[in-house]
Amino acid sequence: MTALPREPAPPPAAGPPEPEPPEVTAPAGGPSAPELTAALLRGAYGLALCCAPGLIIRLAGGVVATPGDRAVGRVLGVRHVAQAVVSLARPTPAVLALGAGADVLHSASMVALAALDRPRRRLGCTDALIAAAFAAAGGTLAARRAAAAGPAPETAALPALP
Repeated sequence: MTALPREPAPPPAAGPPEPEPPEVTAPAGGPSAPELTAALLRGAYGLALCCAPGLIIRLAGGVVATPGDRAVGRVLGVRHVAQAVVSLARPTPAVLALGAGADVLHSASMVALAALDRPRRRLGCTDALIAAAFAAAGGTLAARRAAAAGPAPETAALPALP
């Protein structure tokens, strides 16, 4: 009987095999690039209002801020920072739409300020436009997020009407 030639044995391993590198991806449901951009802009604006409300009010409204104006500016700044954090932590259509709704209400209140307080008219108009821009961005991002999610499970299973 003839022996078949043997294949050479593989060289011994120098150690355990190297693990595959982990895939770097955003967590499921994490913020998209436009959502991240909007939240960072909102957060920066909010921080500016918290840290230097008098300067922001003077630049936006052309008026010297009273202590009450500065306090309101700080409260608004905290609201913007909180909204940015929540929008980043849970960028769901509902959260983004609620934020846009808050911005619509804020914009409306600033239009009222502009109409009723002549010395603060420029401030009211400027802040109304900023709030309207945030509202438009939030509404658009909420609609995009909802469209990407597809129909809600309870509506997907409904039969068609005759």
